[in-house]
Amino acid sequence: MIAEKTQNGQIESSRLGFLDNGCFTFTLTLDFDGAGQGFGGIVLGKSNTYNVVSGILKALKLEKWEDLEGTYVRVVRDAKNERIVRIGHIKDDSWFDLQIRRS
Repeated sequence: MIAEKTQNGQIESSRLGFLDNGCFTFTLTLDFDGAGQGFGGIVLGKSNTYNVVSGILKALKLEKWEDLEGTYVRVVRDAKNERIVRIGHIKDDSWFDLQIRRS
């Protein structure tokens, strides 16, 4: 079992769109008391775009992508490499796990 740790933070910025190489992707930049970290950065395709975008919005109980900035969240990190593996609602037990959607 992988050790994990949970931390509260705030979404500082969000990006959903195309990279210079034409890949469609997203990134959420999170602030943890002055220390930042990104979440996402995977290529979104026909098979996973809806699941990723709607999964994040549903977990955080938001209606649209534009509402992400400024939202307080909880994240779960893999304690070994500090990579964020889940993002969730600040109070409710509502989570989005990016790991299971990387296919």
